[in-house]
Amino acid sequence: MHRGGLSTAVPRIAVITNTTCYILDKSFAVKFQIPLTDISGISCSSLKDGVMVIHCPNDKRGDFVIRNDDRMIEIFSRLYLAIKEHKKIPTVLVSERYFSL
Repeated sequence: MHRGGLSTAVPRIAVITNTTCYILDKSFAVKFQIPLTDISGISCSSLKDGVMVIHCPNDKRGDFVIRNDDRMIEIFSRLYLAIKEHKKIPTVLVSERYFSL
């Protein structure tokens, strides 16, 4: 989702390593780097809209909103497991509404 307006979708690629979540544009340029240790929680919608929020309270950009209709659960679970490897259990919220963590 575009930071300027959540109604605008921007194609992005998420790459999750053992230390960082990278958000790339379609030319594979790194747009955002999110260290897994900076992620405090992950939220997702219980509806079939594919919306997921990565909560980063210490990041000046705020939370990251990702929408993926096809593989949202895969991204969610892989991100959770990668964060858990750092001995940090992220807060998980599944709801029809968005709540700030």
